[in-house]
This record gives sequence, structure tokens and C-alpha cells, in this order.
Amino acid sequence: MQRPERGDLKLASSAFETALRHGSPFEAYYYLADLQAAQMKNMPTPLKPGACSIAAAFFKVVAERGSWDEDLIREGEEAWETGTSTGKQLAMLKWWISAERGFEIGQNNLAFILDQGMFSPIPFIPRLLTPSRQKYAPPHRLIAVE
Repeated sequence: MQRPERGDLKLASSAFETALRHGSPFEAYYYLADLQAAQMKNMPTPLKPGACSIAAAFFKVVAERGSWDEDLIREGEEAWETGTSTGKQLAMLKWWISAERGFEIGQNNLAFILDQGMFSPIPFIPRLLTPSRQKYAPPHRLIAVE
């Protein structure tokens, strides 16, 4: 098999499109938008509006999916440091969401807590899911192992 050349935009586009088909929630859209915008420089003038529309659509997806006004990692750490069961459960929810969004710190925090046996992946007490917290709830929930 031949090693791909650096700057092989066709191969890169194909890889990112494959990532989209397999559920990449964020990064693949950004890189496809960036590739499309970069390729516009070398396109004939009549093709540029179409390429710009495609790049703008991908950047729009990135802007809509990104969380720009909340720091779930920091909020999770603050909740964890309360030392209460409720605080720890809330921290786990925030780290779980961060992990699903692709943040390595959230993935590491979640993995460490699960590996230590501090939490078990079974449904936790429903009173934690107040309306303001429902937006943070992943499909599966965690409870503290007492």
C-alpha cells in the first residue's frame, strides 16, 4: 500500500466524509469546511459560489454544535469538590457530556472515576434530573456506589 502524500486533499476529504458517516459529531465538519474553503482559492471563478456555500454550510454545523458559553469540565470539577453525592453525580453528567463532545479531559475524568469503581453505569436517582439539568443528561446515567 502506498503511503499518502502530505497535502492529499482528496484523501483527506474522503477520510473526513467517512468520519461523518460514522458519527463524528464535530471535528469532521470543521475540517471539511476548512478544506472546502482552502480549495476555493484554486477554483475557477464560476465555481467559487457553490464551494463557498458548501464551506459555509459545514461551518454553520460547527457553530451550531459547538458549546461556546459553558465550561462543563470546570463546572464538573466544582460540583465534584462539593463532596456530596448529588455534586458527584452532577459532575459525572457534565464530564460525560464533555467526553461525548470529544474533550479528552472529560474522557479522562470519566474513565478514572469508572475505573476506580466509584460509580456504576445504572440509572441514578430521578430527583437529580431537574428541568435545568435534563439538557445535560446523556442517554445512560450514573449513580454513586455506596
